[in-house]
Amino acid sequence: MPNGTYFLYRGGTDEDNASTGDLDVLENLNVQATYRNRPVIDGNDIDRIFDVHGSHELTLSGLTLKNGTVVSGGINGGGAIRLYDQFSSASIDACSKAIRLSAKAQLSITTVVF
Repeated sequence: MPNGTYFLYRGGTDEDNASTGDLDVLENLNVQATYRNRPVIDGNDIDRIFDVHGSHELTLSGLTLKNGTVVSGGINGGGAIRLYDQFSSASIDACSKAIRLSAKAQLSITTVVF
């Protein structure tokens, strides 16, 4: 992923077809910063940022996530979530809701700042 700030701008919640609100992960997804850049994904306070469906895996590396909504959490997961060299701003972590997992989900965190 190239450097820059990427905003979520189509408001809407509780929709699982990647039309509005969060980024619905409907298959395994790996998002990685290129070289030494630290791209920003800004939830724009409209919804969570990522919603991982089913048993799919989301791997994020070298990104900054900010402005996901507190009610939904920054990342919602049902499968596996792996975070490496990650920074999530305080606005995503208010009330300790940066990541919300289902009962069977797996979480792996390495060198992450909340």
